[in-house]
Amino acid sequence: MTDQSPDGGVMNYPSLWKRGDQYVELPPEEALKNMILLERMFGVRLPRYGSVDAAVNIAKQTSANGGGSIGRFFTNRLSQKP
Repeated sequence: MTDQSPDGGVMNYPSLWKRGDQYVELPPEEALKNMILLERMFGVRLPRYGSVDAAVNIAKQTSANGGGSIGRFFTNRLSQKP
């Protein structure tokens, strides 16, 4: 998903999130809220882009190269938490 970040710029973030053993598609508002919470929890700030077009182009390139890197990163980090 691509949306305005509350702290400025445009960001890409996943719409599919893992709950238990299943992946669920969250509404945009909830997915964005989760992404911001994960950024704070892990101290990792996702890239921000200057325009929606730039963010969409990056998302397309990421998808063409296998996609899902953001989701995999945070899912792996969450699975390592005690």
